[in-house]
Amino acid sequence: MDLQHLTAHQPAEAVHDGQKTVICPTCRTPFPCEVNTSTTRAMIRPLPELTPTESSTLHVLAGYIAAAGRPPLLRELAAALNTPRGTVRGRIDRLVTKGYITREPRIGRGLRIVSGVI
Repeated sequence: MDLQHLTAHQPAEAVHDGQKTVICPTCRTPFPCEVNTSTTRAMIRPLPELTPTESSTLHVLAGYIAAAGRPPLLRELAAALNTPRGTVRGRIDRLVTKGYITREPRIGRGLRIVSGVI
């Protein structure tokens, strides 16, 4: 955890569509940002609840990572869920938005489960 980032740049709250979102002033992205970890995000606000399909997707993703030792490709996750790739992409997007997983841009196996959520 980068405590220097957290203490030097206190996050600000922004209102978007009637909901408060915590914004990192350094990189201007919602928490958790690339600099802040899930622990700092958990100190700010709790994670929203998951739908049953999001929960099953998260558990299949965690099981795949535990078994293979690496995150799946989107097509591998779609095959494991027996669901079209576009549907899985939407579920992954919602899990990222809700803060349960992070996605490293431009990396094929860039899905990471935020520590402490499972």
